[in-house]
Amino acid sequence: MAAKCPIRRVTLGFLVIVGVLALLADPGTWAAGRTPIAQSISGSEGALPSPRIDALSLSPDGRRLAFRVAGDPGSQVRSDALWCTTLDKRPAPRRIAEATALVGFSWSSDSSLLLAVKRDMAERRWSSAVWLVDPSGGHRGRQLYQDRFQTIHRASCYPGMPGKWMAVLVGGSDPGSTGVHPVFHVAVIDLERKVRVANWRLNRADVTSAPAWFAQRPQVAFPLWDGDQYKRFAIIALGQAEVKRTIIATARPVFRVYPDARGAQIYYCHPAIGAYAQSAAEGLSVVDLRTKAERVIVTALKYKQVAVSPDGRDLAYISTFFAGHPTIAIR
Repeated sequence: MAAKCPIRRVTLGFLVIVGVLALLADPGTWAAGRTPIAQSISGSEGALPSPRIDALSLSPDGRRLAFRVAGDPGSQVRSDALWCTTLDKRPAPRRIAEATALVGFSWSSDSSLLLAVKRDMAERRWSSAVWLVDPSGGHRGRQLYQDRFQTIHRASCYPGMPGKWMAVLVGGSDPGSTGVHPVFHVAVIDLERKVRVANWRLNRADVTSAPAWFAQRPQVAFPLWDGDQYKRFAIIALGQAEVKRTIIATARPVFRVYPDARGAQIYYCHPAIGAYAQSAAEGLSVVDLRTKAERVIVTALKYKQVAVSPDGRDLAYISTFFAGHPTIAIR
């Protein structure tokens, strides 16, 4: 993450008036003297129309952005594609994989690989699989894990390349149930033995949010969607002899969680505060895992992804406040 440019706006397809975006946040959360920068992302095929961008994923180190571009709906064969660009060097985006069957993608905890979840019909049954994708586009992807019985929505690995453990968000129904009320699970899978080593049942889940690994130890965090307020998140810690589960209560409903690189704090997205409380905007707060103290970072911005720099001092996020047009910012 470039130290000389702590705030960066990268718009998909056009330049964003970033001064207006800054006013939507609590002015007290922005450091004085920082100058916003806006830049379009365009590739060899020309500018990418923002309505065709239907999914985004920011690497945990805040340096690379992967996004899916929907194919031309007027063509007989729809061909979606997965693209990747590096934010600090600002090269043209690179098309790295075909994405027609892609239902979700996320980064490994060390930002080295993309984990793509694909869904296909095989033997009259829907099957979900997790594939490893090289963000440079230099190698073909390979299948890492498959589940023929439950739908995989998101996956993340620890520590990468491809790692010893993978956390997946899966959704389905318990055996014998009618399927009217789907049951979700966050499962931790030992990739060497292909067995589940931890499992947490959820009555509800946000299927667009991947379980988030800590960068320096085998712990994974995720929201607990099990009530009316959802004011808590869980942490699964994998030890040598046992699996430890911890629940952390929060002051506000939890949408998505993002541990910092040191593992001392967890950022979480929640409903906006103040004037935008009734809007679709979201805010961002941070919880100290030792003291459980909370602090509001931004009161109202529409977040889609958040990443924390390795030193814990800079924050990168994706906002879609401008009529759904994705914007990257670093502060």
